[in-house]
Amino acid sequence: MQPFETSRRGQPSGSSPTAEPSVPDLMSNILGHASKLMRTELRLARGEVTSKVKEAGIGLGLLAGSVVLGLASVVMLLVTIMAVLAALGVPVWLAAFLALLLGLGGTAGLAWAGFQRLKADEMLPERTLRQLQRDRQMVKEEVQ
Repeated sequence: MQPFETSRRGQPSGSSPTAEPSVPDLMSNILGHASKLMRTELRLARGEVTSKVKEAGIGLGLLAGSVVLGLASVVMLLVTIMAVLAALGVPVWLAAFLALLLGLGGTAGLAWAGFQRLKADEMLPERTLRQLQRDRQMVKEEVQ
């Protein structure tokens, strides 16, 4: 008979109605569950890391925006210098200088927002790490 064929009484061959699983069966079951758990945790980590990479992409986009705005600010500085030299008066260059300050403020704001999104500790898959710690604790409790 094959290991899991039934005998005439309808019971698996080689077992009694009250037989408990053997140690190898239990170990096999534990390994199977552990393997499934690891695959699930890896899927969770992959999803979380994908989300973090998208956030990093947004941060890089903001940094790129700050570069473009910074270049525009340099242009405004040149316009300001030209206005000062051309007019040697107040209204034209003052307006250009105020535009320069506004551009520099926008550049600083975008750069700050971009760097905030690129912090290394924010790139960790926190939910997955917490879940792995809970799983480890559960396995410890089950083994004891």
